[in-house]
Amino acid sequence: MHAQRTKRIIIAVAGFLLIQALPSSGENWFLPSAWDQSGVCHNDADGDAMRDDWLPLVTDPAEWDSVRDRIEVFKIFYNMLRNHPLSDLCVVLHDPPNPPTAPTEMPLTNLELELLVDALQTGDDPLAVGFEVAGIRLGDPTLPNLPEDYCDWVHDDPSGVPNIEGVGACQADKDIMVLNRWEDANGTVDVLNLDHAMGNNWCREDPPYAVPNSCSIPWQDLVREMADYLAAMHLEYPNARLGIYEGPALFHVVGPDGTYPARGPAEDEPTFEEFIDELLDQIADRRLLPGLENLYLNHYDIDHASHAVYADGGFDGTWDFGRVTLVEKKLCSRDVTVGLLAHPGNGFMGPRSTDPDANDNAYGTAMRYLAEYRLADGDADNLVMGMWHTHPYVTGPEEAPSSIMNLARDLLGLDEHLLRTYRSDEFDDSATTAALWQLEGLFSVSDGRLELENETGAQLAALNAPAALDSVIASFTVQLGGAWAGLQLRKSTAADLPWQSGYLVLIRADGDGGEVQVRRADPGSPMVLLDATPFSPNPTVDDVEVRVELIDDHFRVYVNDVIELDFDIPPGDLIAPGADLAGLITFGGPASFERFDIAQALSPSFEDTFDDGCGGWWVEGCGSGSNGWQVVGSPGAERLEAPSVANLKLQTLKTSELPHLPEYPSSFELSARVVPHANASNWAGVFLRHSGPSFWSSGYLVFLKSNGEVGLRIPGRTFPTKSIAIDPVAGADLTVRVVGDRITVSVDHCQVFDEIDDVFTAGDLGLASFRTNNSGASASFDDVELTILPD
Repeated sequence: MHAQRTKRIIIAVAGFLLIQALPSSGENWFLPSAWDQSGVCHNDADGDAMRDDWLPLVTDPAEWDSVRDRIEVFKIFYNMLRNHPLSDLCVVLHDPPNPPTAPTEMPLTNLELELLVDALQTGDDPLAVGFEVAGIRLGDPTLPNLPEDYCDWVHDDPSGVPNIEGVGACQADKDIMVLNRWEDANGTVDVLNLDHAMGNNWCREDPPYAVPNSCSIPWQDLVREMADYLAAMHLEYPNARLGIYEGPALFHVVGPDGTYPARGPAEDEPTFEEFIDELLDQIADRRLLPGLENLYLNHYDIDHASHAVYADGGFDGTWDFGRVTLVEKKLCSRDVTVGLLAHPGNGFMGPRSTDPDANDNAYGTAMRYLAEYRLADGDADNLVMGMWHTHPYVTGPEEAPSSIMNLARDLLGLDEHLLRTYRSDEFDDSATTAALWQLEGLFSVSDGRLELENETGAQLAALNAPAALDSVIASFTVQLGGAWAGLQLRKSTAADLPWQSGYLVLIRADGDGGEVQVRRADPGSPMVLLDATPFSPNPTVDDVEVRVELIDDHFRVYVNDVIELDFDIPPGDLIAPGADLAGLITFGGPASFERFDIAQALSPSFEDTFDDGCGGWWVEGCGSGSNGWQVVGSPGAERLEAPSVANLKLQTLKTSELPHLPEYPSSFELSARVVPHANASNWAGVFLRHSGPSFWSSGYLVFLKSNGEVGLRIPGRTFPTKSIAIDPVAGADLTVRVVGDRITVSVDHCQVFDEIDDVFTAGDLGLASFRTNNSGASASFDDVELTILPD
């Protein structure tokens, strides 16, 4: 991306809006755990508190170069800078005390900090560095030897309600002393995250982090102290972006499709809206104080989301993203940048172990989590790879399978693909299933399963509608009866026998063991074995979960959330994507499938940063003419500038002239970075399904004005405009998605229109600019992407 992405934070205060531009979205953050296990109490014989491989790998860019090239923020746990032994914390907070068997090492030395600063923040490509800070950690003054990073709080308020006033400011002072070590090593503090001030303090009376009487604390008091903490940190680090971590399961989250109740022990849990609005209001109040005029909550990172997903799904293997995506939408509507933590989960990985299977399980869980989050229409601004868990236990390098750096690399690779289409079949309705599948009369549907009984040979249940499944993520559950069963991909025609075309992912299991294979079909010879491995099935072998990723030329197969196969397809065995089929397959006996899901991973079909001119566009005089569009900007950061003369000007993308694209795609997503004309009476935007001769007579127009007004128009009809705060200088990301007759419009990831209209079904796509005579400067466009979606 060439444009600096910015957002505006809008917060209601006393009946009016305060608006402030802030740097924001589209970033990848990497927080690789340095601890040798997920907690801080260590019982290792050597007493090590840090992984031996962490510092040598992090300070050697060659060991994680592809990850480093694709992240913007490297995050560090601030307790790596603390200047007291961690063992104090273990002794105090555990009942009975659980000290290490040997003295716990001190955090990073001054020399090690200098090496880390040099590796991360010097040279030609410095990274922003962020810290996860304590924020608020309520201590109990009756406990002895409490570490200095915990602040006391008052118990004897005359009202009988615990008084925690001053804890936020106190904790900020202590955290600043710790962070000073980083600045003393010539580092900069660019991002700060307050870590679970609500989740770690509100109503916590269970060991090991017990806070007596905390259930008597009004949650509003904790929010007040959070705002005080953020204010103090802003005064110390005025250029740092401030944010918070909180888990979504702590709150009631109310949405149009239902309510996800809180799962905490307290009776007076707030709704998420009450919590976030109270925090934003408290922050807004502090902006009235000297030195705090630019205090804003820049980002909210959804942590412990995996726990909420498991819990809302009932911990039975069903993953429910409703709570997480609702929280995102509520933050988006308040113009708070959203970060999603993509990590293995909370405590599901087991105790410390170097067992490769444990690392593979963590890797597979995290990859599945992010992929299914995308399938659930998750749309966080920032991807936060926060690996603080026991697993993966190996730090790296990034080529080491299932290591932290390897997981970050593959998460970034997965995130490059736009997971657009999603088919989820529960097989609980035979009529619906018959419409989606070609069952060949051999399969039956009952009790939520697709079943083949008492058949030998090879049988295939193919998806009825052909689709170009170039790169896919598919998953299914199968009950095996001793036969081979699995998935077929890139099958060329339905008439072919199952072993004549495509790839086959096959699995077989009984009570003693199992095997998973990937084969390439061949019309003239036996199927070619590409890779195979034994695996340990569930004791009953009922409901074996299989997940298959075919991304470009790379296969990855999971069985019961563990990676079993992970390989590149040899060039001689590569089947080119095309108009192909997918299906469920059995060999040699009965099988029973349920919960089949498939998504296509799509990369943009066309991209233009205008670095090489006007590219594949048909334009009105692209060049230097006063009436024409022109490419301007410095080398490597060019943009397309719309004409500064009057009236409507179009630049049309001639999809018919671009290879492998339909002339008039019926389903697509078109996005661009748009900087409107400075005068709000003018606009810039995109047009869709336009066919001549007059622009005003056909097609759809989506426009954006410098005052944040967003419009959707068709000839003879104008939808009510919407307003969203944008930076008039940097502009905004305008995205229009068209699937059949449904048109959705988003600005900076916030949806503003979702309309149904079938008046125009085909036509040109392009960019549009309109201005009146002598009424302002030109508009500009950058980072145009067109993604063709399957119909």
